[in-house]
Amino acid sequence: MVGLSSLDSGLPARDSVNRSRHPGIGVPCLVFLSVWLLIDAHAGAETLEVNVSGDGYTSIQDAVDDAASGDTILVGPGRYKERIVISNLDVYLVSALGPVATTIDGGGIGPVIRCVSMSEASSIEGFTITGGVTHSPQVGGGIYLAAQASPLIRNNIIVGNRVFAGGSAASLSDGENMPERPLLCELIYGAGGGIFAYLQCRPRVVDNLIKDNVAQGPGGGVVFYDHADGALEGNRIYHNKAGKPGGGVVVDCAAKPLLERNIIAWNEAPSGAGIFIDRIDTDPIIRRNTLYMNSATLGADGIECGELCGPEITANLIGIVDRGGVLCDPESDATVTCNVVWSPGRSGPDGDDFGGDCFGPGHDYLDGGNAVFEVLFCGAPVGDFRTCGPLVLSGCGGVGAIDEACDSRSCGTIKGTWGVIKAIYRNP
Repeated sequence: MVGLSSLDSGLPARDSVNRSRHPGIGVPCLVFLSVWLLIDAHAGAETLEVNVSGDGYTSIQDAVDDAASGDTILVGPGRYKERIVISNLDVYLVSALGPVATTIDGGGIGPVIRCVSMSEASSIEGFTITGGVTHSPQVGGGIYLAAQASPLIRNNIIVGNRVFAGGSAASLSDGENMPERPLLCELIYGAGGGIFAYLQCRPRVVDNLIKDNVAQGPGGGVVFYDHADGALEGNRIYHNKAGKPGGGVVVDCAAKPLLERNIIAWNEAPSGAGIFIDRIDTDPIIRRNTLYMNSATLGADGIECGELCGPEITANLIGIVDRGGVLCDPESDATVTCNVVWSPGRSGPDGDDFGGDCFGPGHDYLDGGNAVFEVLFCGAPVGDFRTCGPLVLSGCGGVGAIDEACDSRSCGTIKGTWGVIKAIYRNP
C-alpha cells in the first residue's frame, strides 16, 4: 500500500527509506525514537529540543539559528506559529510525535519553510505544514527549496497552503521573500502550492500527504523547476488546485526527477490535472504511479507532456478520465509504455485521448504495450487504491503504485452511465 510509512530510524539515511505502507488512509502511522537514540545516531552532533511548554527552545527558528551542521532539532508536540528559514546549514528537523501532534503554521505570510543551500545530509520529518500564503514574486506555499537545497522531506502532512500570482506593493518589495535568480528559465510566479523546488535542488520527497493546496499559477501540489532533480516517491497527492497547468505535479525547465509509486487523485487544473511536463531537457521518469479522477478543463486529466520535453512514462495506472489519460505535444519526445487507462464508456482508444499523439506516424498507444480497460479499485472513494485482483500487463509486469490487490470476489462490478460512476466515486 502507498501511505505514510514509519520512520526506520530516528534520523534519515537517504539510502534506507522504509518502504512499508500503512494499510488505510487514516492518520499517518509514525514511530519516533527517543532523544537518546537521536543523539547516539549522530555522535559528536547536538540535539536541540523545542517545546511549546518552555522546556528548551520555544521557537523552532531560534533553535535553527543556534544549530550547527549535523545537529538535530527535535520538536515536541504543539502548534508553532512561525516561518522557518534554513540557509547554508544541514540539520535534521524532526518532530517527536509526528504530524498529527506537531504543526508548523506559517500564519499566512510567505512559505512555511524556506530552505536554501542544504545538502542531502538534512531532513524535514514529521510535521503538519500549513498556513503558507505567498504572493508574487514568491513561489512555494508550504515548502520552498532553492540553490541546491536537497533535504529528505518525509512523513509530513502538507495541507492548506496557497500561492498567488499577484500581490500588494508590500509583498512585491519584500526583499526577504524574493526568489533566487533562475538559472535557465524565467521564474513562474504563483507556482507550487505545496512544494516548490528549483535551482539544482535534489530533494527526496517521500511518503507525505500533500493535499488541499492551491496555486494561482502552475503546480497546485508540487513543482520541480529549473534543473531540479531528486525524487517524489510514495506520496499521496490529493485535492490540489492550480490556475495554470499541473494540478498535482509540474516538472518543467530541464528538471529530471523520478516520480514513482505516488497516488495522485482529485486534483484540478486547466491541463495536465495529474502531472504536467514541459520544455526542452525536461526528462523525468514517471513510473508506477496511480492517477485517479483528476480533472482538467482543457487538456489531459491524467499526464500531459508539452513541447520538446522527453519524459519516460511507464507502468502508470490512470483511472476514470474524461479528457484523456496521456496527451503529448507534437514536438515532444515522450516514451509511453505499459500504461493502463480507464475511461468509462469507452472500450478502446479514441483519437488521441489515450496517448496516440505520443507516437510517430503509423503507430499508436497500443503499440507501446499500453492498454485500455476497466479497472476496479477496492475502495478508491475512501483512499483504498488496491485493485480488485493483480494488475499485470504481459511483458510489462505490475502497473500502478500498489502491488497488493484485494480479493476480486469481494469487488462488485460498477455499471451505469458516466454520471452514475462519478457519483459513486465522488471525492471523500
